[in-house]
This record gives sequence, structure tokens and C-alpha cells, in this order.
Amino acid sequence: MATSLREAIDAARGGPPGVSSYPDPLGLRVQPVVPVETFVMVQDNDCHWYVVPASKQQEAARYFDAVDRYWADVDAPGDPPPEPPWLDRVGGSPSLVKSHEYRIGGRP
Repeated sequence: MATSLREAIDAARGGPPGVSSYPDPLGLRVQPVVPVETFVMVQDNDCHWYVVPASKQQEAARYFDAVDRYWADVDAPGDPPPEPPWLDRVGGSPSLVKSHEYRIGGRP
């Protein structure tokens, strides 16, 4: 049983609690905003292209440096550092990456 007007409206409209809003004159539902993740293209020190979440750009640079240090050590034990799951190798040319929207630097 609904304990508030908001819960009663949510129940009557069939939406999950807290998602719908009070009815508007046009009968539209307010949809929750889903954040969209931004991606960037980066290169490792061997000129391979990758697509990474913009929030992981610095972490990608640290990973590339760790791989370079591993291969620079002739007697390095074991395997090179594992590739992070969020690092997506392009596999050739950056023209293989397709996008519906882009932004260069600070330009709108």
C-alpha cells in the first residue's frame, strides 16, 4: 500500500518507485537521465591505437609505461602486465573506429 502521494502516483502509472513524476498537463512521463560515458583514442609507445574511457586516460598511460619497462628489461621474469579490460585495441587504423558524435579538445 502506498504511503505517500508520490508512491500512489508511481503505483497507478506502473512505474518503479521514485522514477515517475507527478502527472503533467500533457500526460508525459519524466524519464531518468542515464549518464553517457565519453571515450577517447590514445596511442601506446609503439603507435598502436586504443579506445579508452576518458576517465581512464591517465591509467592507460601508466599501463603503457609499465609494458615498456617490462620489455626494456632483457631479464624480465614472467609475462608482461595484463591488458586492462577497459582498454580496447583498435587493430590497425583509427579510421576503423566509428562514432555518431565527437568533440575535439575543448571545442563544442
